[in-house]
Amino acid sequence: MIDVNLVMSDKQPISITSVSMNKIDLGPKREYVGEGDDLVIHCVVAEDFAGGTSMMATLRGCDTEGGTFENLLTSPVIPTANLTKGKPILSVTLPKALLTYVDGKPIRFLQMNYTVVGTMTAGKVSAYIDLQTAKTTPRRVK
Repeated sequence: MIDVNLVMSDKQPISITSVSMNKIDLGPKREYVGEGDDLVIHCVVAEDFAGGTSMMATLRGCDTEGGTFENLLTSPVIPTANLTKGKPILSVTLPKALLTYVDGKPIRFLQMNYTVVGTMTAGKVSAYIDLQTAKTTPRRVK
């Protein structure tokens, strides 16, 4: 089960460089960053991509919802031919230190940025934080 509060993209169509449809608010006291919780970012192809040349996904963080988001973690550049349904774009346990500071301020908000080369004519992405499956494979998107 995926917590809807931890979903950044839910089968989000991507045609040009864009940000995720949702931001994750870790809360003023960062309630989702529990002492024993491993946070795992999963970014998975939800529908085959076509067109364009390549895409990469970047997890970004900021201390305010409307502030300037800083890059925290970036996937490799993936050619369009490899962006097929169910393939992971990014699947990694996030070090808690990564979620601690942006320019000396605690991170409260997270979002994904999808950088596209060219224009995609098809393709969707799902991205979410999972508290349950650290060190496991991402769930397949149906």
